[in-house]
Amino acid sequence: MSQSRLFIKNFFSLMMGKAIVRLTSFASTLYLARVLGPAEFGQFSLALAIGFVLSFVTNLGLDNLIVREIARTPEKANRLLGDALILKTPVLPFGFLIALPFASAESRPLFLLLAGYGILHAYLLLFCAAFRGIERMEFQALILSVQIFLIAVGTIAAIWLTGEAIWAAVVHLVATAGVALWAYGILLRNGLRPSYRWQPLAWRQLLQTVLPFGLVIVGLAIYDRQGIALIKLLCGEAAAGWFNAAYSFIPILVNIPDIIINTLFP
Repeated sequence: MSQSRLFIKNFFSLMMGKAIVRLTSFASTLYLARVLGPAEFGQFSLALAIGFVLSFVTNLGLDNLIVREIARTPEKANRLLGDALILKTPVLPFGFLIALPFASAESRPLFLLLAGYGILHAYLLLFCAAFRGIERMEFQALILSVQIFLIAVGTIAAIWLTGEAIWAAVVHLVATAGVALWAYGILLRNGLRPSYRWQPLAWRQLLQTVLPFGLVIVGLAIYDRQGIALIKLLCGEAAAGWFNAAYSFIPILVNIPDIIINTLFP
């Protein structure tokens, strides 16, 4: 396949995937806001925002490096994936600890469940980075579309049946765990088999390489979601809920440049 056709295929794969993810997420957000009410939805939105930030903290900046290195040296893909998966593991307890100060005693289970969702989503994004590295963007589009579809349908069903945000958080966690296992299976079927070895020197060098990526990504994630936390602090949960319902539409408008960059980057 020529480079131009490959670019067009990858671009439209990512475009369709992003469109499905954003529109489905927006529709489920509107339903949650209407059924839960602004106060409970505001609490859920804050917990979800923290989970979103944790997915980038757990990322460590590894995804961009994985895309670049797999595209340059495919023969090193298995070792790189293994190293990335190992390096993410020690970060897991810190992710849950970061979520705790934001939660009250009553909302702690909600925050911990969505923190778990954010951490699992970081692993899912790592698998998607590997697919971008081998220029199989259609796998990323499929995986993320299935994830958001399961989350949206499950969340709407859970809220309709129970009217409680905690069950929406359970759906986020369980759906993402299932899709992450499925994505790992797709990796294996495409010849990407993470290899695990004890090599602390190589891990330290890898962390030094990705540190600039990680700091920038975490900073952007915090900047993107700080509004929800500040509005909850200053104006209460109801105001945070209304803000998040409106803000969830904004990413739909800014995805095209992101898609072009992800298509060209490998």
